[in-house]
Amino acid sequence: MSQRYIGGEMATVLIVDDDLVLCDLYNAYFEAEGLTDWYAQGESDFERALEVIATDKPEIIFLDNRLPPYDDFTEPLQKIIDIGFTGPVVVQSACIDDDIFNQAVERGATMVQEKWQVSSSSLAETVRRLSSQTLG
Repeated sequence: MSQRYIGGEMATVLIVDDDLVLCDLYNAYFEAEGLTDWYAQGESDFERALEVIATDKPEIIFLDNRLPPYDDFTEPLQKIIDIGFTGPVVVQSACIDDDIFNQAVERGATMVQEKWQVSSSSLAETVRRLSSQTLG
């Protein structure tokens, strides 16, 4: 397996969500799928997440749709773009029936997914596909 180490560090996905149990779940999924060179880091505080993005430079961001105090993903996504993050951003939600999700890619998201549909194999496929687009 080709290693995704950046500057000697494991490749990182940043989960920006008020439910950080997703980090444990995604790390278990990475292990189950043999993605031992990937690590999910989580931040429930958006301002802290912006600091992590600026300093740690994650390869992929998974952004919750309704991260308090925001009503939806639009403002946090724009702030992520404004600080210069150019990697993939996956907007996640418990339900993506709202019309706002039709605008996610137009606003800069790479894709949208429903949290409950994420399995170990689908997460692995998403990470492999998105990382190959950004890391070559």
